[in-house]
Formats: sequence, structure tokens, C-alpha cells
Amino acid sequence: MCHILKNIFHNIYTFYSLRFGNYSLLCWDTLSAFQSKRLYTNGTVLFENIALGESKVCAIVAGVGTASC
Repeated sequence: MCHILKNIFHNIYTFYSLRFGNYSLLCWDTLSAFQSKRLYTNGTVLFENIALGESKVCAIVAGVGTASC
């Protein structure tokens, strides 16, 4: 699943997604020719259900149910 956030001040789009296996959170923006940037990686704390806000990207820790931003 991929989430899209539009930066209304710069008219660019940023795409956020969890990597297969849920151990990495990646983002891409339209100004960098869609080159990915890893925001988070951890092989033991897995994420699910990412959510986007004005200034935060949050996800639920899989199996635990707590949010991490």
C-alpha cells in the first residue's frame, strides 16, 4: 500500500510506503526523479498501517498495536 501526501506550498507530491516485510518505511518525492529515501528500518520492530499528517508519518507496530511517529 502506498500513501500520497501533497505539499501544497511547493506543489510536489511525496509517496510513502512500507517495504515488503514491513521492516522499512520509504518515501519518494517528485522532485528527486522518484529516488527512494529510507526513513526507518528495523528487522525486529515491524510496522503496519501507516498514516500521514501535516508534519508526521506514523505507523502501528505490528503485533503490539502501539503507534510510532
